[in-house]
Amino acid sequence: MRSRPPRTYHSKYQWVICFGATLLMFSITGLGSTAFSVWLPYIRQAHQFTATETNLIVSCRALAQAVGLLAVSGFFRLFRLRLGSTLTAAGIGVGFILFGFAQSTISYYAVAVGFGFFCAWGLTATGLAIGEWFTENKATALGICATGTGIASIVSPPIIAALVRRFSLRAVFCFEGFFVLLVAGVVFLLFHENPAAASTAQQPTQSRQTGSPYALDKNSVLLLTGGVFIIGIAAFGVPSGLPQLFRDYYDETISSLLSSAFGVSLLAGKLLCGRLTDRLGVLRANYIFFAFLLFHIH
Repeated sequence: MRSRPPRTYHSKYQWVICFGATLLMFSITGLGSTAFSVWLPYIRQAHQFTATETNLIVSCRALAQAVGLLAVSGFFRLFRLRLGSTLTAAGIGVGFILFGFAQSTISYYAVAVGFGFFCAWGLTATGLAIGEWFTENKATALGICATGTGIASIVSPPIIAALVRRFSLRAVFCFEGFFVLLVAGVVFLLFHENPAAASTAQQPTQSRQTGSPYALDKNSVLLLTGGVFIIGIAAFGVPSGLPQLFRDYYDETISSLLSSAFGVSLLAGKLLCGRLTDRLGVLRANYIFFAFLLFHIH
C-alpha cells in the first residue's frame, strides 16, 4: 500500500495561521488574562468578597501561569502544536463555565489555577505557530497576534457590563465559556503542522545551527531575567487592578469605557512594537518603548 504524500500548503497559508493565532490570543491571553480583571468587580459584588479575596483570584492565576511555563516543552511534546493549541483554548472555555458555577473563594482560586496553566501554554502556542510558519516578518506577525489581547480589552468591558446588567453573572460566564470553546474548534480547523518546518527538523543538527548575535554570560542572563521580571510587574501586574480602581471612582459605564480605552492603546502599541522590531531590530525597538515606559512613569 502506497503511503500518502505529505499535505502541502500555499506559502500564504502562514497568514491563515496568523489569523488563527490571533484568535488564540484573543480568547486565551485576552479574555482569559488581560481582560479578565473586568470580571473582578462583578465577582466581588455578587459574592460579597473583600477586595483582597477578589484580587487573589488573579494572583492564583498568575502564579499558576508562571509554574505552567516550566511545563511548556513537555506539554507540546505530548500533544503537538495543533492539538495542544486547541486544548489550551478549550481549557479556558471550560474554566469560564466553571467560574460561572463557583460560589466560594476556594472554588474561584481552584479554577484560577487551571486558568493559569492554560494561559501559559496558550501564549506559548502562539509563538510556536508563528516561529514554525514565518521566516520573515516574524515580529510583525507576533504583533498582529498580540492585538488579540487589545481587541479583547476593547470589546469585552462594555459587552460584559451590558450582559451582566441583563442576565446573571453565571449566565454571562457560561456564554463566554461557550464562545471560547467555539474559538477552540476554529483553531483546530486552521492550525496545521508546516511540512517545510518538519523537513527542516529532520536535517542534521549541524546544518540547522545558526549563531546567536548576542552571546550572554551567566551574570548577563541573570540581569536580563531580573529586568524582564520587573518590567513584567508593571506591564501585567498593575493593569489587572485598573477595573476595580475605576469602579471605586466612576460608575459602571465610564469604568467600562476607560477599560476599553486601555485596550485601544494596548492594540496600537503591540502593532507598532512588532513593526518597529522588524524594521529597526530588537535592541532599537526596545530602547524606544522603554523610553515610552519612562515617560509614562514620569
